[in-house]
Amino acid sequence: MTLENRSRLHRSIVYGLVVIGALAFARSSGAPPTFSGAPGELDCTICHSDYALNSGNGVPEIVAGPWYRPGQTLPFQVRFAANPGMRNGFEIAALTGGPGTYLYGFAPVDNTTQSMGNPTPNQYLTHTFDGHMLSSWQATFTVPNPAPRAFTFYAAFNQANGDQWLTGDYIHTRSRTLTILPLIASGTPQPGQTVSLQLDVASDAGFAYQMGTSLGNSGIPIGGGRVIPLSPDLVLSLSLSGALPTVFQNYAGLLDAQGQATAALALPGVLELAGIQLHNAFVTASGAGIATISNDEPFTIVP
Repeated sequence: MTLENRSRLHRSIVYGLVVIGALAFARSSGAPPTFSGAPGELDCTICHSDYALNSGNGVPEIVAGPWYRPGQTLPFQVRFAANPGMRNGFEIAALTGGPGTYLYGFAPVDNTTQSMGNPTPNQYLTHTFDGHMLSSWQATFTVPNPAPRAFTFYAAFNQANGDQWLTGDYIHTRSRTLTILPLIASGTPQPGQTVSLQLDVASDAGFAYQMGTSLGNSGIPIGGGRVIPLSPDLVLSLSLSGALPTVFQNYAGLLDAQGQATAALALPGVLELAGIQLHNAFVTASGAGIATISNDEPFTIVP
């Protein structure tokens, strides 16, 4: 090998090392878009390829949900619940289905995370340089309104050994699916007006349901640690009895083929009702017993 060829080889090696080092530093400042492990995307093993995906002893997780309201800004957390690396990172995206079905709503709450994306900047969330030595990150996600019935967070995590290179790091992927609140009230809760109660449990299509309304939400245990978020009071008894069908409308029935139904509470035109808070919830049942217990959906009657 001539002196000129040796010099050229030396420059190539140095250049390669500089590029690799720059890439490692860039990753410590955040992962590039499209590496969340979501449908149609790659994950971080494209660069950190020493170990098979999900083969390390790290225990990453997405802490969120399980329910959301249209337009709600949801706090969530991504973290290593156990065995983080010396330095760590992540990228997260939200999709309603297959490749390309992105939702856009990520926002940082401090300088340890950053949102990014193309064409909109809130398509992904990743760590920053200030956050790459942490093992837990918090942020928010704003659900669109109107909202999908469900969406899934997909995240890729880097459990890094801290040597600032692309070698020796373990990559993990996780997902978490959230669904729209099983019970959502709409309308003006005013004497003489009707409040609509939308039931939505896609997994319980065709199941029987029973709505209930009470003055409190102290809870009604049903065994197995499960609690219906209502109180055993006179209003609940009336709502379950079927004796006032013009007030407690469609409080029992079957969810349709999409797992949906609509009940309604027609408030009596009594002005003295203003200021009273009512709690609303439902259960679904199949041959195996109670399947779903909904959220408590309270509202206060206004003048």
